[in-house]
Amino acid sequence: MTIFTLMRFLPVFCLLLNIPNFSLADLNEATPRPSPIKEKASEKQLLPAAGERVFGIDFNTNSLPGAPTQSGFRGISGLQDGANGTSLSVTVNGIDITLSKTGTADFNFRGFNATTDSVMPGGPTSLSGVVADFIATTDGPITVTMKGLPAGDYLFRSWHLEPHTGPGLGFASGSSSTDPQWLAIEWNGTTQSTILTTALGEAGLDRTAISNDDIPSLECVLLVEAGKPVKVTWKGFLLSENISYVLINGFEICETNPKS
Repeated sequence: MTIFTLMRFLPVFCLLLNIPNFSLADLNEATPRPSPIKEKASEKQLLPAAGERVFGIDFNTNSLPGAPTQSGFRGISGLQDGANGTSLSVTVNGIDITLSKTGTADFNFRGFNATTDSVMPGGPTSLSGVVADFIATTDGPITVTMKGLPAGDYLFRSWHLEPHTGPGLGFASGSSSTDPQWLAIEWNGTTQSTILTTALGEAGLDRTAISNDDIPSLECVLLVEAGKPVKVTWKGFLLSENISYVLINGFEICETNPKS
Protein backbone atom coordinates (compact mmCIF):
# COMPACT_ATOMS: atom_id res chain seq x y z
CA MET A 1 0.00 0.00 0.00
CA THR A 2 1.46 3.36 -1.01
CA ILE A 3 1.60 6.50 1.12
CA PHE A 4 -0.98 8.10 -1.17
CA THR A 5 -3.43 5.23 -0.52
CA LEU A 6 -2.93 5.64 3.23
CA MET A 7 -3.64 9.37 2.94
CA ARG A 8 -6.94 8.64 1.13
CA PHE A 9 -8.17 6.31 3.88
CA LEU A 10 -6.76 8.26 6.84
CA PRO A 11 -10.11 9.94 7.71
CA VAL A 12 -11.83 6.48 7.71
CA PHE A 13 -9.22 5.02 10.06
CA CYS A 14 -9.68 7.99 12.38
CA LEU A 15 -13.45 7.46 12.45
CA LEU A 16 -13.13 3.71 13.26
CA LEU A 17 -10.67 4.46 16.05
CA ASN A 18 -12.90 7.24 17.43
CA ILE A 19 -10.21 9.83 16.73
CA PRO A 20 -11.47 13.30 15.72
CA ASN A 21 -11.26 13.60 11.96
CA PHE A 22 -8.75 15.96 10.43
CA SER A 23 -7.47 16.92 7.03
CA LEU A 24 -4.15 17.71 5.39
CA ALA A 25 -4.90 21.36 6.16
CA ASP A 26 -4.62 20.46 9.86
CA LEU A 27 -1.14 19.10 9.20
CA ASN A 28 -0.18 22.37 7.56
CA GLU A 29 -1.50 24.32 10.54
CA ALA A 30 0.66 22.19 12.82
CA THR A 31 3.80 23.07 10.90
CA PRO A 32 6.14 25.15 13.12
CA ARG A 33 5.93 28.87 12.35
CA PRO A 34 8.87 31.24 12.19
CA SER A 35 9.79 32.83 15.50
CA PRO A 36 7.93 36.07 16.39
CA ILE A 37 11.19 38.04 16.37
CA LYS A 38 11.76 37.10 12.71
CA GLU A 39 8.16 37.80 11.76
CA LYS A 40 8.38 41.21 13.38
CA ALA A 41 11.10 42.27 10.96
CA SER A 42 8.65 42.11 8.06
CA GLU A 43 5.63 43.55 9.88
CA LYS A 44 4.10 46.62 8.27
CA GLN A 45 1.40 48.88 9.60
CA LEU A 46 -1.68 49.50 7.50
CA LEU A 47 -0.87 53.04 6.42
CA PRO A 48 -2.61 55.45 4.08
CA ALA A 49 -1.17 56.06 0.65
CA ALA A 50 1.40 58.83 0.50
CA GLY A 51 0.27 62.03 -1.18
CA GLU A 52 2.40 64.99 -2.20
CA ARG A 53 5.77 65.17 -0.48
CA VAL A 54 6.03 68.18 1.84
CA PHE A 55 9.80 67.76 2.13
CA GLY A 56 12.52 65.13 2.05
CA ILE A 57 15.91 65.08 3.77
CA ASP A 58 18.93 63.19 2.41
CA PHE A 59 22.00 62.82 4.66
CA ASN A 60 25.32 63.00 2.79
CA THR A 61 29.03 62.82 3.52
CA ASN A 62 31.07 65.78 2.30
CA SER A 63 34.46 64.24 3.03
CA LEU A 64 34.94 64.18 -0.76
CA PRO A 65 33.30 66.38 -3.40
CA GLY A 66 30.34 65.14 -5.39
CA ALA A 67 28.12 63.59 -2.70
CA PRO A 68 24.85 62.53 -4.35
CA THR A 69 21.59 64.08 -3.15
CA GLN A 70 18.34 62.33 -3.99
CA SER A 71 16.25 64.24 -6.54
CA GLY A 72 13.55 66.29 -4.80
CA PHE A 73 15.28 66.09 -1.40
CA ARG A 74 17.26 68.65 0.61
CA GLY A 75 20.75 67.46 1.48
CA ILE A 76 22.30 67.76 4.95
CA SER A 77 26.03 67.03 4.87
CA GLY A 78 28.79 66.40 7.37
CA LEU A 79 32.23 64.86 7.78
CA GLN A 80 33.17 61.31 8.52
CA ASP A 81 34.48 61.31 12.12
CA GLY A 82 34.46 65.11 11.98
CA ALA A 83 33.36 67.98 14.19
CA ASN A 84 29.70 67.87 13.16
CA GLY A 85 28.21 68.82 16.53
CA THR A 86 25.18 67.35 18.26
CA SER A 87 22.53 69.58 16.68
CA LEU A 88 21.83 70.33 12.99
CA SER A 89 19.16 72.64 11.56
CA VAL A 90 17.71 73.46 8.14
CA THR A 91 14.56 75.16 6.83
CA VAL A 92 12.69 73.56 3.93
CA ASN A 93 9.50 75.00 2.43
CA GLY A 94 8.92 77.09 5.55
CA ILE A 95 9.36 74.10 7.89
CA ASP A 96 12.11 74.43 10.52
CA ILE A 97 13.83 71.05 10.97
CA THR A 98 16.30 70.35 13.79
CA LEU A 99 18.15 67.09 14.47
CA SER A 100 19.53 66.59 17.96
CA LYS A 101 20.95 63.84 20.14
CA THR A 102 21.29 63.27 23.87
CA GLY A 103 24.75 61.69 23.68
CA THR A 104 27.84 63.89 23.78
CA ALA A 105 29.61 62.44 20.71
CA ASP A 106 29.28 64.37 17.44
CA PHE A 107 27.01 63.20 14.65
CA ASN A 108 28.88 60.99 12.19
CA PHE A 109 28.36 60.91 8.41
CA ARG A 110 29.31 57.79 6.46
CA GLY A 111 28.79 56.29 3.03
CA PHE A 112 30.16 55.69 -0.42
CA ASN A 113 31.47 59.23 -0.74
CA ALA A 114 33.76 58.74 2.27
CA THR A 115 34.82 55.08 2.47
CA THR A 116 36.19 52.75 -0.19
CA ASP A 117 34.16 49.75 1.03
CA SER A 118 30.81 51.51 0.52
CA VAL A 119 28.97 51.93 -2.79
CA MET A 120 25.93 53.60 -4.27
CA PRO A 121 23.56 50.69 -4.93
CA GLY A 122 22.16 50.03 -8.38
CA GLY A 123 19.32 47.91 -9.69
CA PRO A 124 15.64 48.88 -9.89
CA THR A 125 15.65 50.99 -6.70
CA SER A 126 14.55 54.62 -7.06
CA LEU A 127 16.36 55.59 -3.84
CA SER A 128 20.06 55.15 -4.73
CA GLY A 129 20.87 58.76 -3.84
CA VAL A 130 19.26 58.48 -0.41
CA VAL A 131 20.81 55.19 0.69
CA ALA A 132 24.33 55.86 -0.65
CA ASP A 133 25.24 57.49 2.67
CA PHE A 134 23.80 58.32 6.09
CA ILE A 135 23.99 60.14 9.40
CA ALA A 136 24.70 58.02 12.47
CA THR A 137 25.34 57.92 16.20
CA THR A 138 27.03 55.39 18.44
CA ASP A 139 25.71 56.70 21.75
CA GLY A 140 21.95 56.80 21.66
CA PRO A 141 18.82 58.19 20.01
CA ILE A 142 18.39 60.88 17.36
CA THR A 143 15.39 63.21 17.49
CA VAL A 144 14.01 65.38 14.69
CA THR A 145 11.86 68.37 15.66
CA MET A 146 9.69 69.94 12.95
CA LYS A 147 8.07 73.35 13.40
CA GLY A 148 5.68 74.99 10.96
CA LEU A 149 3.79 72.00 9.58
CA PRO A 150 0.15 72.93 8.86
CA ALA A 151 -2.45 70.98 10.83
CA GLY A 152 -3.26 67.65 9.24
CA ASP A 153 -2.35 63.99 8.94
CA TYR A 154 1.05 63.16 7.44
CA LEU A 155 2.94 60.04 6.51
CA PHE A 156 6.45 59.92 7.96
CA ARG A 157 8.98 57.55 6.36
CA SER A 158 12.72 57.00 6.95
CA TRP A 159 15.32 54.62 5.44
CA HIS A 160 18.06 52.61 7.16
CA LEU A 161 20.51 50.78 4.87
CA GLU A 162 24.27 50.65 5.43
CA PRO A 163 25.95 50.82 1.95
CA HIS A 164 28.95 48.98 3.41
CA THR A 165 30.10 46.01 1.26
CA GLY A 166 32.90 44.69 3.47
CA PRO A 167 32.71 42.07 6.24
CA GLY A 168 30.19 42.73 8.97
CA LEU A 169 27.27 45.13 9.05
CA GLY A 170 29.07 48.38 9.85
CA PHE A 171 26.69 50.90 11.41
CA ALA A 172 23.83 48.44 10.94
CA SER A 173 25.37 46.25 13.67
CA GLY A 174 23.34 45.31 16.71
CA SER A 175 24.65 43.01 19.44
CA SER A 176 27.59 42.01 17.21
CA SER A 177 29.15 42.97 13.88
CA THR A 178 27.07 40.32 12.08
CA ASP A 179 23.79 40.71 13.99
CA PRO A 180 21.58 43.56 12.72
CA GLN A 181 20.34 46.41 14.86
CA TRP A 182 16.68 46.78 15.80
CA LEU A 183 15.57 50.37 15.17
CA ALA A 184 12.34 52.01 16.24
CA ILE A 185 10.66 55.36 15.81
CA GLU A 186 8.74 56.99 18.63
CA TRP A 187 6.16 59.73 18.35
CA ASN A 188 3.92 61.14 21.05
CA GLY A 189 5.60 58.89 23.62
CA THR A 190 4.74 55.67 21.78
CA THR A 191 6.77 53.31 19.59
CA GLN A 192 5.21 53.53 16.14
CA SER A 193 7.28 51.15 14.04
CA THR A 194 10.30 48.83 14.30
CA ILE A 195 12.67 47.37 11.73
CA LEU A 196 15.89 45.38 11.39
CA THR A 197 18.63 47.36 9.64
CA THR A 198 20.93 45.71 7.11
CA ALA A 199 23.94 46.32 4.85
CA LEU A 200 24.89 45.61 1.25
CA GLY A 201 27.71 43.21 2.21
CA GLU A 202 27.65 39.46 2.77
CA ALA A 203 26.44 39.80 6.36
CA GLY A 204 23.33 41.55 5.02
CA LEU A 205 21.81 41.62 1.54
CA ASP A 206 25.01 40.34 -0.10
CA ARG A 207 24.38 42.30 -3.30
CA THR A 208 24.60 45.85 -4.61
CA ALA A 209 21.69 45.68 -7.10
CA ILE A 210 18.60 46.23 -4.97
CA SER A 211 14.95 47.23 -5.11
CA ASN A 212 13.08 49.62 -2.82
CA ASP A 213 11.68 46.60 -0.96
CA ASP A 214 15.22 45.65 0.10
CA ILE A 215 15.67 48.92 1.99
CA PRO A 216 14.60 48.83 5.66
CA SER A 217 12.14 51.63 6.30
CA LEU A 218 10.24 52.98 9.30
CA GLU A 219 6.82 54.51 8.74
CA CYS A 220 4.03 56.03 10.79
CA VAL A 221 1.21 58.57 10.59
CA LEU A 222 1.71 61.92 12.35
CA LEU A 223 -1.36 63.82 13.54
CA VAL A 224 -0.24 67.43 13.55
CA GLU A 225 -2.01 70.19 15.48
CA ALA A 226 -1.73 73.79 14.33
CA GLY A 227 1.11 75.72 15.93
CA LYS A 228 2.61 72.71 17.72
CA PRO A 229 6.05 71.27 16.95
CA VAL A 230 6.33 67.60 16.06
CA LYS A 231 9.08 65.36 17.42
CA VAL A 232 10.06 61.92 16.12
CA THR A 233 12.84 59.89 17.76
CA TRP A 234 14.88 57.03 16.30
CA LYS A 235 16.19 54.52 18.86
CA GLY A 236 18.43 51.47 18.63
CA PHE A 237 17.57 48.57 20.93
CA LEU A 238 20.72 46.43 20.82
CA LEU A 239 23.98 47.32 22.54
CA SER A 240 27.46 45.95 21.86
CA GLU A 241 30.49 47.06 23.90
CA ASN A 242 28.57 50.16 25.06
CA ILE A 243 27.78 51.12 21.45
CA SER A 244 24.19 51.53 20.26
CA TYR A 245 24.16 52.29 16.55
CA VAL A 246 21.50 54.45 14.93
CA LEU A 247 21.80 55.12 11.19
CA ILE A 248 19.46 57.18 9.00
CA ASN A 249 19.85 57.55 5.23
CA GLY A 250 17.10 60.13 5.01
CA PHE A 251 13.42 60.74 5.66
CA GLU A 252 10.36 62.36 4.15
CA ILE A 253 7.02 63.85 5.17
CA CYS A 254 4.09 63.35 2.79
CA GLU A 255 0.51 64.58 2.93
CA THR A 256 -2.30 62.11 3.55
CA ASN A 257 -5.33 64.20 4.53
CA PRO A 258 -4.25 67.83 5.11
CA LYS A 259 -6.76 70.12 6.82
CA SER A 260 -7.51 73.64 5.65
